Amino acid sequence: MSLYERLGLQKTADPQEIRKAYLKMSKTAHPDKGGDAETFKKLQQAYEILSDDGKRGFYDQTGQIPGEEVDHPHSGGMPFPFDLGGIFGNMFGGGGGPGGPFRQQNMKQQKAPPKIHEIGLSLQDFYYGKTIQVKFERQKFCTTCRGEGAEIFEMCKMCGGSGFRESRIMMGPGMQAITRGPCGACGSAGKQAVSNCSKCNGGKFTTHEKTLHVKIEPGMRPGEVLIFPNECSDHHDYHEPGDVRIIMRDADDNSPFTRTGDDLSCGLNIRFADGLLGTERILQGHPAHPEGLLVKIPIGTMHGDDVLVEGEGMPKKGSSSRGNLHLKITLYMMQEDRAILTKNREILKSFFA
Repeated sequence: MSLYERLGLQKTADPQEIRKAYLKMSKTAHPDKGGDAETFKKLQQAYEILSDDGKRGFYDQTGQIPGEEVDHPHSGGMPFPFDLGGIFGNMFGGGGGPGGPFRQQNMKQQKAPPKIHEIGLSLQDFYYGKTIQVKFERQKFCTTCRGEGAEIFEMCKMCGGSGFRESRIMMGPGMQAITRGPCGACGSAGKQAVSNCSKCNGGKFTTHEKTLHVKIEPGMRPGEVLIFPNECSDHHDYHEPGDVRIIMRDADDNSPFTRTGDDLSCGLNIRFADGLLGTERILQGHPAHPEGLLVKIPIGTMHGDDVLVEGEGMPKKGSSSRGNLHLKITLYMMQEDRAILTKNREILKSFFA
């Protein structure tokens, strides 16, 4: 399977398509999401090569993954005593040789991808705040073997302890080049285990249950992210484990209130007569008023008016003040209202003349 096929792409894919395909597939392939570690590693390798112009050019030109050894039979041509990575490194804008850009896929990256959890919260949770425990399993390097799978090693006989092996690649008719790549027998380590670790039995990891205490502050908003650094599983391809990111979502679908920033809004239906003369109503469902919130509708309120109730919105995070409540007024006409208007039309006209 080619690198393009790993990502479900054609060879003509542009950088944006490559990035989107990798992000989409890595969400389910990530080991912390239950995916296969080897499959995820292959996705990363495909993305690292195809997203780099130099490495992609080398791969498209030769069909060889940069840094991987390939064995070609001798064709009788003269081998070139140099590292092929140096040629293509200069050709595509990078340096070759051990440690060059064509070796970077064999080197550890700094930080692993994050793990994302979403937490659904009610309006009351956002209003008062709360602490939530998030539990999950994570893998940590075995402390006995430090993640190597064994406590005793011997030098790799295939590479003589160097971690690299030389192989030949065809450059054209009668032309060969010597390329230097990582040793597949020892995985570039230069050593091989004599026996498995007594604690992890060669698995290199131990599994632990982790509990995060997620503190929701009063006034926090849906979409905010809390970051817990380096709380993901350890991984051999990265120097640091990824962060755990907690994203807050609004889960209060039954609330009559809608939140915009620190303000709340609520629709309120009232009779035409109550809008004309003014009235009072009790709103249910406000997080700060379990018995109901008494609101006053001023005289002369019209259909579509926004009645402002100051200080009855959401808490402002890190402050003692609160936002406002907006009442969106809808007027409706009762039959008895129409009858009263019709009967007293002349009297009313004299009031408004």
